[in-house]
Amino acid sequence: MENNQLEQYYTNLSDHLLKELHDGAKMAYKNDQSMTNIQKEQAMSFCSNHNYYGTDVEQDWPLHVDAIEAVMTRKGIAFSAIEK
Repeated sequence: MENNQLEQYYTNLSDHLLKELHDGAKMAYKNDQSMTNIQKEQAMSFCSNHNYYGTDVEQDWPLHVDAIEAVMTRKGIAFSAIEK
């Protein structure tokens, strides 16, 4: 999906939902950045105590974050950018 298509999709969401999605993405990035490679590997196994979202390996994470932040900017919703 192209970024302009993602932005079009996110434009139709409520401000509250955009904030929730952004907060969730920020939490996922922060979580993944705090993990060691061993913890990431452990998280991929069954019954792990770790959560790993794959923000550093899955190519769609930054595309969605950029689209959400672009729509939030256009709508005048305050946020702090996610460090990717």
